[in-house]
Amino acid sequence: MTKEEPPRTVWHYTTPVGLAGIVQNCRLWATHAAFLNDPLELRIDDQRTVAIWQSLVDDHPELAPVMDHFSQHEGLIEGDNYLTSFSADGDSLPQWRAYAANGRGYAIAFDLRSEHWSYDRGLFSIRKCIYGCEALEGALRAEETLLARLAAVTHKGRTVFKPAWQKAALANSCLKILSSYKDEAYRSEAEWRLLGADVFSGPSQVLFRPSAFGLTPYLEVPFERSALREIRIGPGLPADPARKAVELLLAKAELENVEVTGSAVAYRP
Repeated sequence: MTKEEPPRTVWHYTTPVGLAGIVQNCRLWATHAAFLNDPLELRIDDQRTVAIWQSLVDDHPELAPVMDHFSQHEGLIEGDNYLTSFSADGDSLPQWRAYAANGRGYAIAFDLRSEHWSYDRGLFSIRKCIYGCEALEGALRAEETLLARLAAVTHKGRTVFKPAWQKAALANSCLKILSSYKDEAYRSEAEWRLLGADVFSGPSQVLFRPSAFGLTPYLEVPFERSALREIRIGPGLPADPARKAVELLLAKAELENVEVTGSAVAYRP
């Protein structure tokens, strides 16, 4: 389920400022998970989530210490985790309103195949979001044998943890599943995400920008020019001037074969 290959084209909703920066620099921003709009992002203290994890620990007690390994007292998954989001739906009114300046922004179509991207594959992975507790439990249960094997070995009749690097690998495996989980309410977003899931990565690549949350950490995610396939103009923008501006932006960036289209959504901001 979470290992499913992404669709050929996915969409990233953004503002006019965001579009200009992405096109001119061939970079996306992966924002630190603690600074995203969803207050439950990467949190594992939800009552239902804790109950699911506990049922797994009941069957595999050796997994119990893992929660201490990558969780904080406030229930936020520990470590510096960075996300950039895409959608399988490139003309969604809720997403125009939420992520693209209330319909006055753009949706950028990307090809997610690895040959079009330049990011460090040891740092990032592409994950399909799963929605609702049933899906989360299914994903964890599908990996429970592997997780238990990673967690510990039996030595002279007692369970002992493997070396620290193996424990870190286990934390990462759990993190990739838990960080793909979102509440059922977000299902319509059909999200795929580029996840910086190395909880032990250092700060050398981290950049900072202002946002509504104050100083906000992020990573740059470089892509090849061939990754950019289409730019869709939001339903709240005047079609002809908006198209002209996008075409000039593409020409300045020397990006060819990028289609410019308009939203089919009827919406007046």
